[in-house]
Amino acid sequence: MVCARTAQAARSGADSRLREEASRLAELHARQESQYEALLARSKAELGRAAERAEIQAQSLAVARDMKAREERARERETQVARRKELLNTLSERRDERWRLRDRVAKELTGKLEGLIRISVAQHGNRTMYRKTLNELLPRSRQLVNRIVDAPIPPRDLVRFVATRDASSIAEAAGIQPDPAEAALQTLRAGDVSELEIVDVEDEPAIELKLGDGEETWRRSTSASSGETSNSVFPIVLLESDRPLVIDQPEDNLDAQLLYRTCLVMAKTRRQLIFVTHNPTVVILGRSARVFVMAGDAESGRVASFGTVEERKIDILLLDGGREAFEARKTLYG
Repeated sequence: MVCARTAQAARSGADSRLREEASRLAELHARQESQYEALLARSKAELGRAAERAEIQAQSLAVARDMKAREERARERETQVARRKELLNTLSERRDERWRLRDRVAKELTGKLEGLIRISVAQHGNRTMYRKTLNELLPRSRQLVNRIVDAPIPPRDLVRFVATRDASSIAEAAGIQPDPAEAALQTLRAGDVSELEIVDVEDEPAIELKLGDGEETWRRSTSASSGETSNSVFPIVLLESDRPLVIDQPEDNLDAQLLYRTCLVMAKTRRQLIFVTHNPTVVILGRSARVFVMAGDAESGRVASFGTVEERKIDILLLDGGREAFEARKTLYG
């Protein structure tokens, strides 16, 4: 009996230790499981942060590439701006040289015309294209455009005022109030003013005809009659060529004295001049070397006779109205 009770007590102690060990093992397992779960969670978090870091790194690389490209574009823009400025300066120099050449030719022609005609070239005098371009940029400010163009504010200066937001200089140069100048500046800044920098403000030639033989009086061809305009252009036509020139009825638009001075004094020794005329004054003043008397009808014409002025003076007299008309004028003129 004693042995049985001892064995039972031993088994009971063993069971108790087993239960304690199992409890301890379960507690250890639970702790390890918790640690594992925590480790797994940290791993997942680390993976997420790694992915986030990778994304941030990718974004950082993209930003770096964009910044580098932007810097390259900025340098390229600076290069292009400098190149544009250089080209604009060259363009301005070429236009100045063009005006100098035109001015030199105008002075040479004026000298050759011996006081009959005066030719000049006003640099940047023709602002038509400037006005048109600025009207397109300021379509609702025609009066303001005229003030700016007529001031005149050169196109490149206007572009500089716009770039530097200098409305006061626009107002001062154009003689306008600050508010409309500021409004115009804002409108121009919102558009593309690059065309203004290259617009060609052309040189403007002027042809003036000397009137009368007394005190010098000059009239521009643009404000002259059709006859005066012809008188101002005709001597220029005669200058620059040695080819034969046919002139049909010069008496319709040319002054007889001018015709004499230009044709006989200036051109006759250098080129052949052929006049078709009903006016004997042209024949006489021109001291024609050869006279051809024409006859014909509506269908055709023919040379009826020809010869020198002396040989054909009867025909010339007929052009003058006949002997009676000639004698009447002779008596009138004394």
